[in-house]
Amino acid sequence: MRAIRRAWPVEDFFVIFNWHQVTPGFDPGIHGEYTWTGLADFQKEIDYLASEFQILPLYEAIQRLERRTLRRPCVSLTFDDGDASMSEYVLPLLRRRNLPATFFINSAYLACHRSYWFPILSYLSANKDVSPGFGPPWKLKEEALQLRQTNDPNLYNQARSRVEQLASFVPDLGSRLISTGWLSSLDGEQFSIGAHGHEHERFSMMPVEWQRKDLEENVRQLSQFKAFRPVFAVPFGQAHDWTPDTLRIAREQELDIVLADGGINIAAGEYYRRIPGDGRKLRPLIQAAMAGN
Repeated sequence: MRAIRRAWPVEDFFVIFNWHQVTPGFDPGIHGEYTWTGLADFQKEIDYLASEFQILPLYEAIQRLERRTLRRPCVSLTFDDGDASMSEYVLPLLRRRNLPATFFINSAYLACHRSYWFPILSYLSANKDVSPGFGPPWKLKEEALQLRQTNDPNLYNQARSRVEQLASFVPDLGSRLISTGWLSSLDGEQFSIGAHGHEHERFSMMPVEWQRKDLEENVRQLSQFKAFRPVFAVPFGQAHDWTPDTLRIAREQELDIVLADGGINIAAGEYYRRIPGDGRKLRPLIQAAMAGN
């Protein structure tokens, strides 16, 4: 305990990491350039976290922070979007290590052939032989960058609707995500699930009523699983991806809120900060977050 406390300038703090896809090798037809982590590297980072921190279930860690009963540096492991690698690689690894995790799920894409614009564009840009009229791969990447960065809701919704109509060009779309049966198998103690929006859209680009209905539907569907816990991970999770209305709607539904803004947590607040861990070394990320906290 003393060795851990000497390692950081703050004695009691809470770090949340999130990942998306974890597999032994990278497949450009399935994995995103910025959302993939190699399994061997992931194992090394988990070993590091387990040696330096107490790893807690997310919902428990939030409650401890709110009750001011958090002791020592703590970490929670979270995974967004429900990629099939969660069932194939992540959960077996964590189960062997007896480590908890939370999986944030978009309910609109379970057991169907729908998706949202980011993985569609990622697939199309990596497969030059697929040409649905969007032009060369660099043009697809331009479209993805525009959707990710624009502050114009009209532009965003026109472009994302156009791209999401191309879901049929992505093969085996229904098998790329975990199943509802897998969600039903989670115990809610070691492994839990949380809300991530019914659809994976930038909430800041959507009307307030859309945000409310989308989150209500997400919670309605996920609350049928015993592993559901009332936590909402805002899709994408950066400052330009949500508005005060987003936070207000989530609080009205009695959800704790987590972002993905690269920060750490030292006290209870209106939301909790997460550090994206995809393909990255974690210790420097924590050090950077502490320096900027």
